[in-house]
Amino acid sequence: MPTPDARADLSRRSHAAVGPCDDSPGSDRHVCQGPIELESTSPQQTEAIGAALAELLAPGDVLALCGPLGTGKTVLIRGIAHGLGVPLDEPVLSPTFVLVREHQGRLPLLHCDAYRLRDPRELIDLGLEELRRERGVVIAIEWADRFPELVPPDAIRIELEHVDPQTRRVRIHIGEAARAARVAKRLAAG
Repeated sequence: MPTPDARADLSRRSHAAVGPCDDSPGSDRHVCQGPIELESTSPQQTEAIGAALAELLAPGDVLALCGPLGTGKTVLIRGIAHGLGVPLDEPVLSPTFVLVREHQGRLPLLHCDAYRLRDPRELIDLGLEELRRERGVVIAIEWADRFPELVPPDAIRIELEHVDPQTRRVRIHIGEAARAARVAKRLAAG
């Protein structure tokens, strides 16, 4: 779990703003028009963002992360893992060479990496969709933009980018407006 100082720093230095949402009459789903945007100036702050997001994750959620090398995808997932109750002494490392690592917490977390994949079937053949439906695991996929067909339409999409050498921008796209508002509120609270 991120330190209290990292959580306090998150609430001081970041903003969680969500764009306008479409609440059209007759629609059974409210689609959010804009992402939740945050900035992080340290790995601890990025972990705090992940831990805060983890509090609102549900069985079967898929997180699709994208961004250049060094933007903090694995660091964010480490925060998510710890926010889900994975023990702090359990290493949360990039599964670049093993494709998938599983972590046990409040919800099981499957941490996947598509960076070295040549064919998305390498992950599909692992039965991720079945695990998602039957076991209610949370699936986090790094480099998800390499194979968009791996990403279900209801996935939470997370983009990370360099702002400057110390600052990262994190954009979280959530399709359902009510859930996006809950996440934005939680992230703004630090």
